[in-house]
Amino acid sequence: MTGIKEPCVWNQIDGFHAVYNYSVNLMYDILESVCSYDISNKLYEFIINFKYFSLEKLNNRIQYYNYASLKIQNKPNVISFIFNLI
Repeated sequence: MTGIKEPCVWNQIDGFHAVYNYSVNLMYDILESVCSYDISNKLYEFIINFKYFSLEKLNNRIQYYNYASLKIQNKPNVISFIFNLI
């Protein structure tokens, strides 16, 4: 019926109760956590094991890709080292 110290504010929403309703935050749960591990494993496989492309080529494409003015804030960082996560 209550939170740790007081009633849960989310229980005031009609049709929702913090104990009975579960929600998933796609951005946090998937894109900012699981995907980063999955992508690093795939990049490791593509670069080190399969040798589809080099780390230098990937970083060059990241650095010099023509990002639209609205998409520039989504530009990924260059990769300095690939960890063996496998």
